[in-house]
Amino acid sequence: MVTQSETILTQIPDLDHFPEPQIAALVCSGRSGSKLLQSYLDSHESILMIPGYPLMYLYPHWDGWVKEVGEDLSWDRIIDIFCEKHGSVLDSRRVPGLSGLERLGESADEHVQVREDDFRSYLHTILDGRPVSRKEFLLAVHYAYGLCKGWDLCSRPVLIFHIHMMSFLKGFIQDFPHTKTVHMTRSPLSS
Repeated sequence: MVTQSETILTQIPDLDHFPEPQIAALVCSGRSGSKLLQSYLDSHESILMIPGYPLMYLYPHWDGWVKEVGEDLSWDRIIDIFCEKHGSVLDSRRVPGLSGLERLGESADEHVQVREDDFRSYLHTILDGRPVSRKEFLLAVHYAYGLCKGWDLCSRPVLIFHIHMMSFLKGFIQDFPHTKTVHMTRSPLSS
């Protein structure tokens, strides 16, 4: 018997077949409300975005993974490390307090979650045969998340990455030189 996930996997094109999204980075300083803005944006039908900012350390982590793994760098290793270190992308309860997404709803007992097996399968399918790079991985993570949510990725031409911290923006712009940046700030006295 073929499961729904297995059927979907056979229908996923490789990364080259997804339309190149317009890329924007959301950065902030001083408790300026970027998470609130992001929460308004991430429900828009034309935007591909992962809730909160569980990916904010992806760039410094990536550099560490490359050094740690060395010659054994492969998508399998990267996916395993990612699902461990950035587990709140899969289930917002895995890193409590990171973004408040583990306490949603009126009773504060709801959270954001996608099926890890599906997420891993989508990543493997999207990245299969591609050279290992953080740019490819960042795109694939967003696409895999969207597929887990059942989104039509072709109808989401804008990808917003809530990188959160200005210090990580340089690497992101190296990967996506035509990115737009939304920088939110607040008076230091208010923080």
